Amino acid sequence: MQLPVTTMILSLLSSLVSAGCFPHGTEGDKALGRTGVQTICNVLFGAYESGEHREECSSGIGNNKWFFQVKKISGGTGTLTKEACVSGLEQRVNGCDRGGEHSYTNWYYKADPNSGECRDNSVNKEEYKVPTKKVKRFTTTVM
Repeated sequence: MQLPVTTMILSLLSSLVSAGCFPHGTEGDKALGRTGVQTICNVLFGAYESGEHREECSSGIGNNKWFFQVKKISGGTGTLTKEACVSGLEQRVNGCDRGGEHSYTNWYYKADPNSGECRDNSVNKEEYKVPTKKVKRFTTTVM
Protein backbone atom coordinates (compact mmCIF):
# COMPACT_ATOMS: atom_id res chain seq x y z
CA MET A 1 0.00 0.00 0.00
CA GLN A 2 2.89 2.38 0.72
CA LEU A 3 4.32 2.09 -2.82
CA PRO A 4 1.26 3.59 -4.62
CA VAL A 5 1.23 6.60 -2.24
CA THR A 6 4.96 7.20 -2.80
CA THR A 7 4.49 6.91 -6.56
CA MET A 8 1.60 9.37 -6.45
CA ILE A 9 3.64 11.91 -4.43
CA LEU A 10 6.62 11.65 -6.78
CA SER A 11 4.34 12.07 -9.79
CA LEU A 12 2.79 15.19 -8.26
CA LEU A 13 6.19 16.70 -7.45
CA SER A 14 7.52 16.07 -10.95
CA SER A 15 4.52 17.94 -12.39
CA LEU A 16 5.31 20.96 -10.21
CA VAL A 17 9.02 21.17 -11.01
CA SER A 18 10.73 20.65 -14.35
CA ALA A 19 14.38 21.65 -14.78
CA GLY A 20 17.34 21.22 -17.05
CA CYS A 21 20.71 22.60 -18.00
CA PHE A 22 21.63 23.24 -21.62
CA PRO A 23 24.13 20.56 -22.75
CA HIS A 24 25.74 22.75 -25.43
CA GLY A 25 26.45 26.41 -26.02
CA THR A 26 28.47 29.21 -24.52
CA GLU A 27 29.66 28.95 -20.93
CA GLY A 28 28.45 32.00 -19.07
CA ASP A 29 30.22 34.39 -16.74
CA LYS A 30 28.32 33.50 -13.55
CA ALA A 31 29.19 36.75 -11.76
CA LEU A 32 27.80 38.72 -14.71
CA GLY A 33 24.73 36.47 -14.75
CA ARG A 34 24.01 36.98 -11.05
CA THR A 35 24.45 40.76 -11.38
CA GLY A 36 22.22 40.74 -14.44
CA VAL A 37 19.50 38.83 -12.60
CA GLN A 38 19.50 41.35 -9.73
CA THR A 39 19.20 44.22 -12.22
CA ILE A 40 16.61 42.80 -14.60
CA CYS A 41 14.30 41.43 -11.93
CA ASN A 42 13.68 45.08 -10.99
CA VAL A 43 11.99 45.30 -14.40
CA LEU A 44 10.54 41.80 -14.86
CA PHE A 45 8.57 41.46 -11.62
CA GLY A 46 4.90 42.37 -11.56
CA ALA A 47 1.51 41.22 -12.82
CA TYR A 48 1.34 38.69 -15.68
CA GLU A 49 -1.53 37.23 -17.65
CA SER A 50 -1.62 33.51 -18.41
CA GLY A 51 0.89 32.77 -21.19
CA GLU A 52 2.56 36.18 -20.98
CA HIS A 53 6.33 36.18 -21.06
CA ARG A 54 8.96 38.87 -20.68
CA GLU A 55 12.56 38.83 -21.82
CA GLU A 56 15.71 40.65 -20.82
CA CYS A 57 19.23 40.74 -22.20
CA SER A 58 22.08 41.77 -19.92
CA SER A 59 25.54 42.63 -21.32
CA GLY A 60 28.77 43.02 -19.45
CA ILE A 61 32.21 44.24 -20.33
CA GLY A 62 33.68 42.22 -23.17
CA ASN A 63 31.93 39.76 -25.41
CA ASN A 64 29.50 38.17 -22.94
CA LYS A 65 25.74 38.50 -22.43
CA TRP A 66 22.91 36.67 -20.70
CA PHE A 67 19.40 36.28 -22.10
CA PHE A 68 16.69 35.88 -19.45
CA GLN A 69 13.03 34.97 -19.83
CA VAL A 70 10.14 34.45 -17.43
CA LYS A 71 6.67 33.22 -18.37
CA LYS A 72 3.39 32.69 -16.52
CA ILE A 73 2.53 29.06 -17.35
CA SER A 74 -0.61 28.53 -15.28
CA GLY A 75 -4.07 29.88 -15.96
CA GLY A 76 -5.37 33.24 -14.84
CA THR A 77 -3.37 36.25 -13.79
CA GLY A 78 -0.58 36.22 -11.26
CA THR A 79 2.13 38.35 -9.75
CA LEU A 80 5.82 37.50 -9.99
CA THR A 81 7.63 38.94 -7.00
CA LYS A 82 11.16 40.26 -7.34
CA GLU A 83 12.32 37.57 -4.90
CA ALA A 84 10.74 34.75 -6.95
CA CYS A 85 12.24 36.22 -10.15
CA VAL A 86 15.73 36.34 -8.63
CA SER A 87 15.44 32.87 -7.13
CA GLY A 88 14.12 31.26 -10.32
CA LEU A 89 16.70 32.81 -12.66
CA GLU A 90 19.67 32.44 -10.30
CA GLN A 91 19.01 28.69 -10.06
CA ARG A 92 19.88 28.37 -13.76
CA VAL A 93 22.82 30.83 -13.58
CA ASN A 94 24.39 29.14 -10.54
CA GLY A 95 23.46 25.56 -11.34
CA CYS A 96 24.26 25.36 -15.05
CA ASP A 97 27.52 26.27 -16.79
CA ARG A 98 25.74 26.87 -20.12
CA GLY A 99 22.49 28.17 -18.70
CA GLY A 100 19.23 26.30 -18.57
CA GLU A 101 15.51 26.44 -18.04
CA HIS A 102 13.02 25.19 -15.50
CA SER A 103 9.42 25.47 -14.45
CA TYR A 104 8.19 25.76 -10.92
CA THR A 105 4.47 25.82 -10.11
CA ASN A 106 3.16 28.88 -12.04
CA TRP A 107 6.37 30.09 -13.67
CA TYR A 108 8.90 29.17 -16.36
CA TYR A 109 12.46 30.57 -16.08
CA LYS A 110 15.25 30.62 -18.67
CA ALA A 111 18.84 31.89 -18.36
CA ASP A 112 20.97 31.55 -21.51
CA PRO A 113 24.54 32.93 -21.81
CA ASN A 114 25.84 33.87 -25.25
CA SER A 115 28.71 35.67 -26.92
CA GLY A 116 28.24 39.24 -28.06
CA GLU A 117 26.40 42.23 -26.76
CA CYS A 118 22.71 42.90 -26.39
CA ARG A 119 21.19 44.66 -29.40
CA ASP A 120 20.04 47.72 -27.42
CA ASN A 121 22.01 48.74 -24.34
CA SER A 122 19.37 51.02 -22.86
CA VAL A 123 16.24 49.89 -21.05
CA ASN A 124 13.61 49.67 -23.77
CA LYS A 125 10.10 49.20 -22.42
CA GLU A 126 8.42 48.99 -25.82
CA GLU A 127 5.54 46.53 -25.90
CA TYR A 128 4.79 44.60 -29.04
CA LYS A 129 2.47 41.78 -30.02
CA VAL A 130 3.38 38.18 -30.68
CA PRO A 131 0.40 36.15 -31.97
CA THR A 132 -2.24 36.73 -29.27
CA LYS A 133 0.36 37.09 -26.48
CA LYS A 134 1.60 40.35 -25.01
CA VAL A 135 5.39 40.49 -24.68
CA LYS A 136 7.64 43.08 -23.07
CA ARG A 137 11.26 43.19 -24.16
CA PHE A 138 13.93 44.90 -22.07
CA THR A 139 17.67 45.31 -22.47
CA THR A 140 20.21 46.50 -19.89
CA THR A 141 23.95 46.84 -19.57
CA VAL A 142 25.70 45.65 -16.42
CA MET A 143 29.05 47.19 -15.54
